Amino acid sequence: MRPPPSISVIIPAYNSAQYIGATLESVRAQTVEDWECLVVSDGSTDGTAAVAERHAEADPRIRVIRQPNAGRASAANNGFGLASPASEYVTFMDSDDVWLPDALEALHDALLKHPEAAAVSGLADFIDEKGDPLETGWFSEQGRRRFGVKGKKVAVLEPSEPTTFISLAWATSIWPPGVLLARRKAYELAGPFDPAMWPSDDWDITIRLSRNGDIVFLDRIVLLYRRHGSNSSRDAEKIERARDAVRFKTFYAPRNTPEQQRLLVQGWRAWQKRYASEHLKRSLESFRRGRFLEAVDFFARIGIAGFRWLRGHPVN
Repeated sequence: MRPPPSISVIIPAYNSAQYIGATLESVRAQTVEDWECLVVSDGSTDGTAAVAERHAEADPRIRVIRQPNAGRASAANNGFGLASPASEYVTFMDSDDVWLPDALEALHDALLKHPEAAAVSGLADFIDEKGDPLETGWFSEQGRRRFGVKGKKVAVLEPSEPTTFISLAWATSIWPPGVLLARRKAYELAGPFDPAMWPSDDWDITIRLSRNGDIVFLDRIVLLYRRHGSNSSRDAEKIERARDAVRFKTFYAPRNTPEQQRLLVQGWRAWQKRYASEHLKRSLESFRRGRFLEAVDFFARIGIAGFRWLRGHPVN
């Protein structure tokens, strides 16, 4: 009889037959062995489940769940509900990404060193549809630029500093989900993925995780993020609408402690000051170049940021 897994890996998958094989190969190649992997095929019509089932036949640590199409959040919640209750750590992985062989080991070891933390996150770099490197170093550098609020100012966090609730609430996000390993208890306290926040449901649940403890930052690449035409993350307008919804939900969450509410107001105002400063610089630069209408537009945005600072909170 196999001992219970220490880590549950949950992979929501929709029409990922082209990539899910490479994803599962990277899971099976991990240097740690006490994991389980649940692939939740969310009404796939392209053979995703069949590919995953072939891997499950070869490795009993992999399970495949089929469900009618209900969206990524539903598939993630279903996988979490069916995961072993004995597992201590949980990670959610996109069905087209690839882990480096020691990803789980590195994340797990970092979290062991910080028993007070809710989770740990690493970095990712891009690969293309064929799995070849793409824009090497650009995406991982973006991941290193985590923003926090120190006093009344927005500041870039040092690599030694964790990602906190206030860091995540207004700007910083941890992406893709496979770079994050969290304690199962932290996910239980955070609650399920919220389908209404898609495609920023990962950001929403990460913010809720951080209410229960900081997220340790691991300054190393653990995952390769595959870029291709069907990435949902490429719809910038849809993402920005969802991010606004997450900010609003976070600010008015009944679970916020008085201290968290104070930090949210402080963070909101710090970001408005930063926006006003940026718009002033752009206005002056546009004026210098003779782009007067553009300069007026940027100058007007300073007033908007100032009004938002006075208001002290977001509106839906």
